[in-house]
Amino acid sequence: MLKLNRGVKMNNNKILQERWKEVDKKLTTFYNKNKQLNKDMINNIQQILEGIDVTYEDLFNYVDKKYQRILRTKVNELKKQVNIDGYVGYILNEYVTKSKLRYSEYLTALFIIEYYKRDLEREKIEYKLFEEVSIIVYEDSQKETVELLEKKRPRYLTVPETFLLQLIGMSKYNNAFWSDYKQGSINYNAEQLFKLVAVNMQAERPLDVNADDFKKLFEKQDRNYLAKKKNIEPSERYQDEYYGPLDDVMTFIANQMALKGMIDQGCKKVQFIATVDEKTTEMCESLNGQIFSVNGINKYYRYSDIDKKEVLYTTKGLKVGENLPPIDNHIHHCRSTIYPIRDTN
Repeated sequence: MLKLNRGVKMNNNKILQERWKEVDKKLTTFYNKNKQLNKDMINNIQQILEGIDVTYEDLFNYVDKKYQRILRTKVNELKKQVNIDGYVGYILNEYVTKSKLRYSEYLTALFIIEYYKRDLEREKIEYKLFEEVSIIVYEDSQKETVELLEKKRPRYLTVPETFLLQLIGMSKYNNAFWSDYKQGSINYNAEQLFKLVAVNMQAERPLDVNADDFKKLFEKQDRNYLAKKKNIEPSERYQDEYYGPLDDVMTFIANQMALKGMIDQGCKKVQFIATVDEKTTEMCESLNGQIFSVNGINKYYRYSDIDKKEVLYTTKGLKVGENLPPIDNHIHHCRSTIYPIRDTN
């Protein structure tokens, strides 16, 4: 049997805290800004709800031409600001070009527009977050490698913007590209909101975004993007404070930048560092401490959740999902990382 290539015993908690401390500080700033964007969007949705002047039975009837004109005007105004592409652009175009539009479709389209406008603003601060985290991790990983290799006169490099843009374009969540996942979420969230509105209208309850059922829906939708843990243990602070799709994308970008920083400073091998506690997946636990060549062929055993056993992997260099975090096989919260190791061969 192939032996696991285990490295020297390292202080995982210290390495992980150093890797994620500044990242989580940036996430905290982003989290607070995002809360304000959500608040603004919810206020706009309340204005739409207050403008509903039909009964529950009317929701599924065809609307007057004036509603079609209102929707067309709103979409055209948005198009003047941005090119509405992707799935959202397709859906809105379907609604706008319908010869007959139901009031349910009209409302759903208005909700889609509000979610989309929120996401346009969110993308601006999201890119800033990715950029700032990339700079931090790229610099830190270079310093880690320089210290390891004992370079006398190191030359530190800056983050290449083209590489960052490439990473953002490559980012995935649940096997979907990040941009596609967000567009799908906009349509799904709008449909869920409409269903809740319809239920309340049928029960003849006030349409109030501050009501418990509306608040629960918006909170759930927020968690499906980025959530902050409650009752965080002191050991988890600045190490495992957030979860959700955005945090997973952040893990992907951060570890890619860490690997690039190490390679750019001449690192030949890295060690896999996992958080080891009762929440650790068998996948990350089986990889913890293993050493990998950044350019050569790596043969190693790791647990496969699909096969429900340890499986022999052959990976050239480091590959996301296999031996570079976030590790896949099933959707889970992964905050593992890598650390430079001296090549003794």
